[in-house]
Amino acid sequence: VRPKISIPVFLVHGDSDTICLPAASLFMAEKVQNAELAIMAGCGHAPFMSKPDEFNRILGGFLERVYAGN
Repeated sequence: VRPKISIPVFLVHGDSDTICLPAASLFMAEKVQNAELAIMAGCGHAPFMSKPDEFNRILGGFLERVYAGN
């Protein structure tokens, strides 16, 4: 049974995260309706700090898709 989350969910994970393994986000992306997952290469637990420009670009893309036409 998938959780009843009615809003878009964006998961961002670093592929080198050793604090919370990427498998956790993969699991959530499979279980949560409307989830989108971005795995950032070469990043650990805080991809927004490791690669802020790339993080902002992918987050901006998600927000554009969510708010397109609004």
